[in-house]
Amino acid sequence: MSKYLLLEIGASARELKRTGFVSEAGVWLADVPVGDVAERAVEADKTIVVCEGAAFSSWVVDVPVLGAAKLQKILPNLMADLCATPIMDTHFSLIGQPESGKAFIIAAARSFLDNVLEFTNSIGVSPDRVLPDYCLLPVQAEHAVAVTPEGNVVVRMADGSGFCGEPDLAVLMVPDLILPAALTEQVWKTFLAKALETEANILTGPYAKHTNVFAFIPLFKRSAILAMICFFTWAAGTFYMAQSYNDKAEVLYEAAEEKFKKAFPDVKRIVNLEAQMRSKIKDAEEKQGGQFLSVSSAFFKVLSGVEGASLDGVRYDQSRTEYTLTLAFSSFAEADTFRQKMNASGIAFSEGSSRQEGPVILTDISLNLNAGASR
Repeated sequence: MSKYLLLEIGASARELKRTGFVSEAGVWLADVPVGDVAERAVEADKTIVVCEGAAFSSWVVDVPVLGAAKLQKILPNLMADLCATPIMDTHFSLIGQPESGKAFIIAAARSFLDNVLEFTNSIGVSPDRVLPDYCLLPVQAEHAVAVTPEGNVVVRMADGSGFCGEPDLAVLMVPDLILPAALTEQVWKTFLAKALETEANILTGPYAKHTNVFAFIPLFKRSAILAMICFFTWAAGTFYMAQSYNDKAEVLYEAAEEKFKKAFPDVKRIVNLEAQMRSKIKDAEEKQGGQFLSVSSAFFKVLSGVEGASLDGVRYDQSRTEYTLTLAFSSFAEADTFRQKMNASGIAFSEGSSRQEGPVILTDISLNLNAGASR
């Protein structure tokens, strides 16, 4: 089950109020001691930081019909007349997609965001999202209000904007505001867990966790960018396939060496696997008067006629001039079919043990070259 690390930070950007794990369903799972945050952060899929809303401003404003990316770029100019602080010192973030020509904008001082990221980095975490606490309240026909355990009033207006402040300030800003009782610690944590239900995030643009590298490259023509993407995709794919085939070749070679050692235990050193294998086969052919080739040819003819059957291993007993073959079948029925065809072929063989390893049936049989191809 996915879980998220949630941190609540005060308006100073250096006061860690609450820390805990939240489930994907938006349930507060457990508190995390401040001293354990860095160590426990690796358990979380993402890290979300909820800040006291007093450090943020928000508006719902009319915007031109543009894509979200283009709107994000021109936000400072659009908000110049509404923002009380210098726009060069303020970071604006578009939340969600504009609807009916209106967009929800949140803003915070760049110095505040810098302090938040510096503080979270100092305790060993890197946030994926940062949002004000009032964004946790629902947008409804009338304003929504909650009072934190510390006594701060969190308000979400009907248009989606919001604020956080002391009770006197809240009543001044919303004259008809009725203040409820302060939430208990546990209820407030449940409230914080609602951060998973909102897409609010001020870490956009230069503050985004994963910055687009193309932002640092001079703009190219679309065709050039597409060509570059295609080239790097092809190069990466080719490299990956070459590496994959090389890894498989190494694994197969090691397996072949292992089987060779088992088949010819008298060989102490392998220098050229293919040449040594050919030499051993030639020796066996000469010693057995060509019997090996005739027996093996007849055997593999039978093996290839049984669907799903394969050779899993081979061992050679030089003293007895006998090969022990380990065969793999997908079922006992295939093993019986193979046995019947071997009997019908006239190949002299003796059957050893059978065993099941996972979905595979392994059976050992022995072929004695002195017995020849007929029984």
